[in-house]
Amino acid sequence: MESEKEIAKSVLPEVAKGSMQLVSQFYHDLAQPTVQTIGKTLNTTFEFATIPALAMQFATEKVKANFAKRLDEYKKKLDKIPEEERCIVEPEIGEPIIRNLMNTTNDQIADLFTTLLANASNVKTLDKAHPKFAQIVQNMTPDEALIIQYLKGRDFVCYVDFRGEFTSPEKGYINLKRYVTMIDVEVKLSYPENINAYISNLASSGILLDMVGTYKVNDALYEEIEKYHKPQLEQQLNPNVYSKITTEKSYFQITDFGKLFINACIA
Repeated sequence: MESEKEIAKSVLPEVAKGSMQLVSQFYHDLAQPTVQTIGKTLNTTFEFATIPALAMQFATEKVKANFAKRLDEYKKKLDKIPEEERCIVEPEIGEPIIRNLMNTTNDQIADLFTTLLANASNVKTLDKAHPKFAQIVQNMTPDEALIIQYLKGRDFVCYVDFRGEFTSPEKGYINLKRYVTMIDVEVKLSYPENINAYISNLASSGILLDMVGTYKVNDALYEEIEKYHKPQLEQQLNPNVYSKITTEKSYFQITDFGKLFINACIA
């Protein structure tokens, strides 16, 4: 039977000593299938994983167990890729993902990372994996990860601005509620009150583009939003202040960059 040193040499070729420490601290048996599978695609990434290797030396067993769990999840996705189609992950993409997976405890966020890593391991989907994507996932909340799942397969998301109009002392209006969509109704968010902040973050990341000033000509796309949200606002309407509620329609376009990100991170 091969010694552990011989197995390491055949399974993780050209892996530096620090990288070997990173793997061995939570995979004591280097012959197990998980190590053999991930070693072939992540060997170069582990070479550049100096910081994670040092951090893992001081990590608790809970942290190590979580990291091993994430690599197992990645391995399951690799198993679905024919071996002849697997490729070595470029460290520019793999290293930040590995670094983040060390302390990612949320399953939704971890799934984005491991799906991105799997796509970067496949010659047929390698073009989907942009180096910036790991940074975008790193700056996401679990709710935003759920919204990304909701956006998959869509080209746009309609929204409505609700305005309260008044006639005295001067004619005008005030925005009662902006960027109202059906996302917080159709997606089970932990903090639905933060929906506008989530949308703002997705827009600043280049995933969504506010098409303010334009709208979809199909009124049916906006009827559901108005039907659900307008009655709640009308209950709060003060006739002494606002004479009526009006709407301004528009939509968020999912950018080409956004579609690439979604397809790279959502299976």
